[in-house]
Amino acid sequence: MNLPTRLIVMILALLAWMALAIFVQVHVISANAAWRLPVLVPAMLWGAVTGGGFVLLIGLLAPRRHCPKCEAVLPRFRKPKSWRQALFGGQHCAACHVTLDRHGRVRKVASISSSSEVSPL
Repeated sequence: MNLPTRLIVMILALLAWMALAIFVQVHVISANAAWRLPVLVPAMLWGAVTGGGFVLLIGLLAPRRHCPKCEAVLPRFRKPKSWRQALFGGQHCAACHVTLDRHGRVRKVASISSSSEVSPL
């Protein structure tokens, strides 16, 4: 399993645990058991903080990516240059000015040739 898939699985597991904790809080605590509130709320907060911390650690400890064309190190935190990069992932290499998709492959950009341009009337 590659790293993005592992991150998605971990996030989904964290969300499942949080949903279970909310379900328990709604259905168990509301059943006139006031002693459970001081126990479950810190446990839920601890789970959310530690789960988020582990996701951040995995993201920070992931190996750095390199440009396949010039082998320059890409920034760890990307700043999208277009809506396509923001929605679907991808980066832009500052050294060789090539556009990469989210898997790190060179993305072919469709160019408009002079023969396909529409002439003005």
